[in-house]
Amino acid sequence: MTLLKQKNSIAFESLYDKYAAPLYTVILQILRTKEEAENVLKKVFTTIRNKVGEYDSEKGSIFIWMLHIARTTALAEIKSRNHTVPLSSLPEEDPAIDNFGLKKIINCLVEDQKKIINLYYYKGFTIKQIAESVSISENLVRTTINTALSELTTILSNK
Repeated sequence: MTLLKQKNSIAFESLYDKYAAPLYTVILQILRTKEEAENVLKKVFTTIRNKVGEYDSEKGSIFIWMLHIARTTALAEIKSRNHTVPLSSLPEEDPAIDNFGLKKIINCLVEDQKKIINLYYYKGFTIKQIAESVSISENLVRTTINTALSELTTILSNK
């Protein structure tokens, strides 16, 4: 982390090598086109480089922090083109999630957590949309996401 915060090029290359593929998968799931996903991935790593000083390890793993940036950037891209994807048009499960072993890790979660993580991170739904689509409160959606992320962080740190 010290090297990253010092903007060390080798440290950033290592970070990119380790995390670009799973972040790209998340971005692609939200945007649905390779070209857009590749462009957003570049924006994500630029943001990471510029904001690495803001990362706080007390709040979660570096991967979860970067995942949040990737998701937010991809959703901003959708919003900028004023495009929405209807909930009913998305498949229940997407085979591309299996890229880079992410599906295997997510499958360690309980069913409700898997579904909500899939909707939130891979499909780009808002908390409100998830609450409406699975008929639970927005607070329960937030709690489920936080619990699942905590469990995923534990799983990833043990790998």
